[in-house]
Amino acid sequence: MGQEALTLESSIRFLRIVYLVILAAMIDEVLVAEKLINHVVRDIRTFWLAMLAVGVAEIGIAISFRNRMLGPAMDVLQSSPNNVVALGKWRAANILSFVLSNAVVLFGFAVRFTGGTTMQSLPFYVAGFSMMLLWWPRRP
Repeated sequence: MGQEALTLESSIRFLRIVYLVILAAMIDEVLVAEKLINHVVRDIRTFWLAMLAVGVAEIGIAISFRNRMLGPAMDVLQSSPNNVVALGKWRAANILSFVLSNAVVLFGFAVRFTGGTTMQSLPFYVAGFSMMLLWWPRRP
């Protein structure tokens, strides 16, 4: 069975499928954390602050990767949409952005799982979902 040629159209379709799968996983993670886990609320202020610091760093890393990888690849694709190297970088940057967004939601999951409240997890959920919603894969 032959592999599909790497084109802009096939890449957009692929990225949108990956996007929707990761978004669905994020929704499932929040539902599991909020509905299915038996919660014992504890004082996790130190852990929460540590996760908050890591989450902010993760958001910074995601933005940095998008700026360094996605921007140049999009510039090349605007003038040469069939450039396979630029398509690969564009796809990789988008997938990396989605995964890093999911990681932020998972920090909220970890906070909730270790005894944090919904309000302590909420900033992670909001940040992760916001990143995903802002980063819907668009045509270069």
